[in-house]
Amino acid sequence: MLRGEWVGNVRRSLEAAIAALDGRTEEAGAIYAEALKSWRTLQLPFDHAMTVVDALSVHDETILPDGAVDDARAFLQRIGAQPALARLDRAAADAPTPSQA
Repeated sequence: MLRGEWVGNVRRSLEAAIAALDGRTEEAGAIYAEALKSWRTLQLPFDHAMTVVDALSVHDETILPDGAVDDARAFLQRIGAQPALARLDRAAADAPTPSQA
């Protein structure tokens, strides 16, 4: 039942963003790690990459598992997704630090 798992993981990603915005960075990091692992399990690398982009819009990359930004960038480059890659690069450059979030 991919649809149910997909919806659940989107919700999980949103919960992580809310936790990050609320300053609960440790909790947010754990939820993001779980969401990213799930995207890999579901073999949905684009969703994985976009979750990384979304995470960077609310916090810097320290909230993500090691290598997540590089993995997302590599995937987006491999498929030639220039608009998504530009969004990732912009989000990484503008990512708020924990004191700004």
